Amino acid sequence: SPLTSINGYAELIASGLAKEEDVKNFAEIIYKEGNRLLKIIDDILKLSKLDEKSFEESKKSVNVREIAENCIQRFKTLSDGKNITVENKIEDYNINTNLSLFENLITNIYENAIKYNKCGGKIILDSKLEEDKYYIYIEDTGIGMSKEDMARIFERFYLADKSRARNMKSTGLGLSIVKHICDYLDYDIEVDSKLGEGSKFTIEIDI
Repeated sequence: SPLTSINGYAELIASGLAKEEDVKNFAEIIYKEGNRLLKIIDDILKLSKLDEKSFEESKKSVNVREIAENCIQRFKTLSDGKNITVENKIEDYNINTNLSLFENLITNIYENAIKYNKCGGKIILDSKLEEDKYYIYIEDTGIGMSKEDMARIFERFYLADKSRARNMKSTGLGLSIVKHICDYLDYDIEVDSKLGEGSKFTIEIDI
């Protein structure tokens, strides 16, 4: 856990056992693990508020393409670092929703699409309007998931690829938050994935 790392490295520094040349490296690890701990706490608080249905922000008109584009720009350094091609095919369309929750929904799926993608991979964001339904698609060419993992990905703290997730310091809460947000906003969400080929998340919204 982050706290174990923080305490361990802090103890080495405080006891004087750490070599002078290692102190800066240990401090950087403590800083990164501290941020990870804050992320876990923040995610748990979000889940708690969703469980209690205590979000007070009212719904407003939100442009889906703008939210997607803002998300792409926010994580551009991360996607560029893996040489991932990102294509936003979502057309201008407004929905009435809770802005902060909707941003969290798109952000969590998109960030995962980067984290679990391959270097030189691709992410496509798309949408479709059909009578009384509006669909949002987020598709990646990443490592994908097995059928067994797909059945459990929305569980809290479940990590489909434990070795990769450990290296990326995943909290295991992102997709649980996604499912809770969809339930809160009365959206449906489905995932289609093939191991080694990628994943496609579909959000279905009644309009």
